[in-house]
Amino acid sequence: MKELVTFEAPHTIVLKLRGEPTSEEIKGLLEQTHPIAEGKDKLYLLADLADLKNLPPKTRETIASGGPFPTYDKLAVVGASARIRMLSALILKLLPVIKKSRFFNTEEEARAWLAKE
Repeated sequence: MKELVTFEAPHTIVLKLRGEPTSEEIKGLLEQTHPIAEGKDKLYLLADLADLKNLPPKTRETIASGGPFPTYDKLAVVGASARIRMLSALILKLLPVIKKSRFFNTEEEARAWLAKE
């Protein structure tokens, strides 16, 4: 699998997307995040998109459909190309489950923002 989901206690899910993930792969990622997110009073998502080449239309539809996603207090996106940033920004407008989001050039900047209360 090109994608990777890990959990960093107490409340951060780290997601790495690579290549051109399919709709089915995104659905699989969602299935992985639900048990991690369950019961958390605060949840952050650090999305590393440095190696993401494209979000095919079906994949975008799956993400934009809104779920079933956990609710994230913060989403930090790292390393996205200009095209991926544009696509991601449009998708984020459709997702009410993301309370705050920002794009960053480095993982250090993203982690610093996530660490701020």
